[in-house]
Amino acid sequence: MIGNTLYYLFSGGEDVSNIRRNNVSAPIADIIDKATQNAPNDRYPSVSTIIEELRVYKESLDALDNLPKSIKEIKAQYSPKSKEYKDEIFKHLMALSDESMRWGKSLGALTRAEIKDMLTYKRNHLNSFATYFMECLVSPSDYIQFEDIDEFAKLTRCIVEINTDIAVNQQLLAFIINLTENYNRWPSMNILAGILNKAIRKYPKQYRLFIYNHKNELKDMIPNLTDNNRFNNEISQILSGK
Repeated sequence: MIGNTLYYLFSGGEDVSNIRRNNVSAPIADIIDKATQNAPNDRYPSVSTIIEELRVYKESLDALDNLPKSIKEIKAQYSPKSKEYKDEIFKHLMALSDESMRWGKSLGALTRAEIKDMLTYKRNHLNSFATYFMECLVSPSDYIQFEDIDEFAKLTRCIVEINTDIAVNQQLLAFIINLTENYNRWPSMNILAGILNKAIRKYPKQYRLFIYNHKNELKDMIPNLTDNNRFNNEISQILSGK
């Protein structure tokens, strides 16, 4: 009787006189099959045992629901401006671990505006997010692709524009400057020049020393900067020693 009731409930009201396994999920089909055995000794010994089986099944479903979705799934299910969209994007990025190519692919699927909206919404977690990002990429488990560095620079720009913790921002900038120089990635150099031009205008006192400490790397970037991303006068004076 209990097995028939379970079949009716989980199959959406199908005829209990003709139980078909393909009308329910495999774990539920197994429970129903055991609960409807002809021999009493082959059935569950008590209702509480069935309840426990159902509880385990529900926990497995909850665990699946809590797994990070792909960027494609998130874009298909939620509106970009919704709270759920931003939560799922954040959860997805925080599950990428030390695979640099996955970071590059995921960030490449998001516009700068989408990343910035998500980070603004998650403002209270910016420092931990930036630190996690650096920890994942300081010794990645795969080879960093040249084009992915541009995505890392794009993320850095979004973080620095929102985060008010200058120490964390400078740690992130130093990390990306080093990565960009090691790979000689020109597009990323131009993104970094734009970030630093804005930063030193907004926080001149805090960024003068930072620029000075990284003057050798920044000088190396100069030949690769486009006219729109040349270092401004404040940075140029520091780099020239004036």
